[in-house]
Amino acid sequence: MSSFLKEKYLDKEYETMSWIEVSNAPISAISGISKEDAVDLKQAFGIVTIKDLALNKYVVLAHGINSFFKASGVIFDKNFNS
Repeated sequence: MSSFLKEKYLDKEYETMSWIEVSNAPISAISGISKEDAVDLKQAFGIVTIKDLALNKYVVLAHGINSFFKASGVIFDKNFNS
């Protein structure tokens, strides 16, 4: 991500951090995730940092399901394989 994307997706105090620092930042550093949301995610899934969120097994599973859904009708349907 460029610094433009950091400005777009992170709270202002995290925009100048390195990517390693950002990955270890609290998930509330992501624009749109409040500190209250962060508390709920910690209680429900043990997610504390942005890295924790990215590597969470449920998030990874959801991402995989979405990828298969997007490919549906292109690769995995019978019509394509015939």
